[in-house]
Amino acid sequence: MKICISGWYFCDPEKRVPEEEINAFYALMLEVHKKYPVFIASHFKSDFLEKSKLPYGITPIWGLEYGSYDWYLKNEWDYTSDILFMHDDERVAGIEVFDQIAALDCDQAFIFEDEAESRANGRQHGRGIYCSQKFLLFILSYVCRCKQAEDHYSPHNPDVLLPGVGPHRGIWFDPYNRGDHTAGKVPKGVRHYNCGIDHFSGIAEQARRRGFKTRVQAYVPGFVSGRRAKYGCYENIRERLEKEKNKPKE
Repeated sequence: MKICISGWYFCDPEKRVPEEEINAFYALMLEVHKKYPVFIASHFKSDFLEKSKLPYGITPIWGLEYGSYDWYLKNEWDYTSDILFMHDDERVAGIEVFDQIAALDCDQAFIFEDEAESRANGRQHGRGIYCSQKFLLFILSYVCRCKQAEDHYSPHNPDVLLPGVGPHRGIWFDPYNRGDHTAGKVPKGVRHYNCGIDHFSGIAEQARRRGFKTRVQAYVPGFVSGRRAKYGCYENIRERLEKEKNKPKE
């Protein structure tokens, strides 16, 4: 398994993730890299990338994480490995978390810490997506001609005609979202920020109908998604897991 990180928060001007948290995450990923090759697909150039000592590439600023994931898939993937796509504002307990993900017996899974997180995210998100080599080959070969391929009026701004992107393969993304729409009301000229994950799930469903094991909910304790860096609190994951393990059974 290889790991593609959508690198963003190491250069976030709002510093929504404390510097020590970011440093700790990338220090762990440098260790993980020895077993599971890691690549940072970043929207920005930064001295931090060199300091991280991890391979990286600079991607166009479009489509949020899905633009980064698609770029990695089409420019860096070796066509033989499984891939874990993830954000860089995750909190990960240790390399054993990636061992659990690499051992998943499926073609595609959304990674959640637990069932409650899955439910809160509508059973899908882009913060942790496992894809098998077989599934990745499928999405690169499958030509999608969904409504995004044609010009259509925005359901959020009915007077706005959104340009179609034509038939597409891989991981689709909105090329008109340059990172300025991640929450709230949809601005004119872009699609809803969730359109990327909705489209990905649709392609995963097409694969499922063809015999792939996709749209799996994988619960991996110790893989805590940042939800755009809003953790609520920065407790120590290992300590919390240890407390859960030792908690008396009711």
